[in-house]
Amino acid sequence: MAIVLLNSQFLTALQTESQFALASLLWINDTTIFPNPFTVAAVKTALEAAQAPNVFTTENFNQYLTRIYTLGIDTSFLTLSEVTRYNIIREYLQPPPNLDCCGVILPDGTNTVVLPFEKIGSVTFEYELQIVFDASVDCEIDHIKVTITPQFGSPAVTTPATFTCNNLGCINGKWVFSKLWVDFVSSPTGFLYDFMVEPQNNIPIPINSYNILSVGF
Repeated sequence: MAIVLLNSQFLTALQTESQFALASLLWINDTTIFPNPFTVAAVKTALEAAQAPNVFTTENFNQYLTRIYTLGIDTSFLTLSEVTRYNIIREYLQPPPNLDCCGVILPDGTNTVVLPFEKIGSVTFEYELQIVFDASVDCEIDHIKVTITPQFGSPAVTTPATFTCNNLGCINGKWVFSKLWVDFVSSPTGFLYDFMVEPQNNIPIPINSYNILSVGF
């Protein structure tokens, strides 16, 4: 697994900027410098080390993080530790969604995937939950109401079992919605869960409602 740039980052006019952002991203993901559990505050502290009495303003530090977060990478190559750090930076920045990729097809079980990602370093068994659509699904979707049901023997959810996944926009050609964080009473690794997925518009009125069964963690 590795941090792999999208082809668009190799355009001649972007290569220098891409290299600066990639170097920072590799630094932030070095667990010998920033061991888990990772925090955004640790990054600012490391940047300011030996700079006293000078410090970086929060506004400019946030711009730095935003440039790293928006670097075009293929997220399918990320390790769970790298996914966790992206999510923690996203939780801190609260960025607007990327440009949506969507169409007119009704969302259903044939064009929807549920993906859980463990938060590395969490002591409360936290996961990011993604609902991923093909790029052809209905553009009217604003958010997704999700209900998770443990199959027999699977650890229970300690956050509300029904929650909202919010729009992240277009990532690697897919339309992604996400919830930070879903907590469990113990590790759900190796267990199965059923999901009721209800995409809604901004009124909110359900666009459809369907089940995705036996999702493994």
